[in-house]
Amino acid sequence: MFIQNKIAIIFIILPLFSFGQMKKSKKVISEISFEYMKGCETGAGDCQPVIIERLAPRDEVILILPGGESQADAYLYTDSTFNKWIENPGNEPASIRDDHTTSAENRKLIFNLTGLPDGTYVPHVLSDAVGGTFKLILKTREKQELAN
Repeated sequence: MFIQNKIAIIFIILPLFSFGQMKKSKKVISEISFEYMKGCETGAGDCQPVIIERLAPRDEVILILPGGESQADAYLYTDSTFNKWIENPGNEPASIRDDHTTSAENRKLIFNLTGLPDGTYVPHVLSDAVGGTFKLILKTREKQELAN
């Protein structure tokens, strides 16, 4: 019985020790301005893709979008899923992230992109103040790029 308790203690302590040795992840926050979204919505602005770079896939990545005055909704799709939906608008696909806000909350829309694979995404914002879509490119810097 005494030996079994020692083994159990070792198995509990080892994961805790290993967890403490893990590298800490970085936090990347990207906020999209109202002006940028308005330009994308109206076509009057320069709606270039937004690129978010992280140092490692485990890094926390937060995307902040403008909200509305009374209600706002935002949905995130992969680029390929969004394009298929545009070609065949009858069936709205499930989004991979979404956020909703009301005037009582009075806040911006937030997507946590942590854990998503590198790729091209399409945030779709619907609100009384601003709406529309834009391309979002999520990528991880290569180790070689970091050395330069």
